[in-house]
Amino acid sequence: MHKRKIQRVSQVISEAKREILNVNPYELKLLGAIAYWTEGSKTQDNLVKFTNSNPKIIKFILRWLRQVCFVPDEKLRIHLRIHEDLNKKEIESYWSEITGIPLKRFYKTTFKISNSNGKRHNKLKYGIATIIICNTDLFYKIKGWIEGVIEKMDL
Repeated sequence: MHKRKIQRVSQVISEAKREILNVNPYELKLLGAIAYWTEGSKTQDNLVKFTNSNPKIIKFILRWLRQVCFVPDEKLRIHLRIHEDLNKKEIESYWSEITGIPLKRFYKTTFKISNSNGKRHNKLKYGIATIIICNTDLFYKIKGWIEGVIEKMDL
């Protein structure tokens, strides 16, 4: 039964992947706005901040910031939050390679103190990355895109 389930799941995923054609710039704008709506910070109007632990999501949001929001690379900053027993330098190098952001544009990495007495099993191997841009106008532009989606969807 397990083997049949694996085959069925693989087939469903393959068929679903074929349904996705190209992503044009307008669709990228919408996808990024929705991603920011779910994972972006909406509390400080002078900062655009997006937090996630998945490197593919971080790469996606960076593509959106560069290609749709026209954020120059030198404005992109990153902050990492990791567990205290992980290798800080190794994780910083990992995220620098993933994002293309040099270490000199990293904020000081902070450590999450665990309350689990060392028994935590679902520890994030590379921590949590936050992409940060200081830009009030961009913050409000993204907010407008999100509100536009909400209005068009009549939510």
